[in-house]
Amino acid sequence: MIEINLYKAIELFNLQHGLYKPLYRFMSKEELERVLDYDFPIPIILSVDEKTFREAEGKEDIYFEGEKVGEINIE
Repeated sequence: MIEINLYKAIELFNLQHGLYKPLYRFMSKEELERVLDYDFPIPIILSVDEKTFREAEGKEDIYFEGEKVGEINIE
């Protein structure tokens, strides 16, 4: 389970509704590095604390204020 803040919940909503096309998910590490190389203005990443990062594997549910708002596949 990953709990997100309001800012990340808004980004997730925007991804789910196609507002960041061509993006449809949070960026991977490799995608983020490419974005930073080309000065893309908006890197869309899901940042988590170290404990959450270490415990996350496979598919994780994403929650905002106690409600499930999505799922993420950990790569």
